[in-house]
Amino acid sequence: MQLKKAPLPVTQGVMLLGGSPGAMQADDQSSYGHLSAIDPTTGAIKWRYVDDHPLFGGVLATGEGLVFSGNLTGSAMAFDDVTGAVLWKFQTGAPVRGQPVTYKIGGRQYVVIPSGGVGAAVYVGAPALAGEGSALIVFALPR
Repeated sequence: MQLKKAPLPVTQGVMLLGGSPGAMQADDQSSYGHLSAIDPTTGAIKWRYVDDHPLFGGVLATGEGLVFSGNLTGSAMAFDDVTGAVLWKFQTGAPVRGQPVTYKIGGRQYVVIPSGGVGAAVYVGAPALAGEGSALIVFALPR
């Protein structure tokens, strides 16, 4: 989303999210999300993944060329860090809104992806999901 500095009116009794849902809308006023890989030396966008809903999950890049994130429909996803191709999806059962993390035990790498709850996402076009329970999903990467 594009962030702009602007005065923020505060109204007693009205929830304050630190911005407006309009800040996360496309030019046609529909909500959407995207994950973009940007070359830090040139600023050029290398690839972009576009989702039907804003992306509230964090992003994790591994040294093995994988990028992990998730979306509000509950999909945990792995992307190729060069092409942006979706290599893998897993339905977690609830929106992915947290930060993926990785760790190693005995030489095996694991990725943890949290999911659960909708929260402020309902203001910017969150999809309806039957489950809003919270979970930590752990995956072992192939050796």
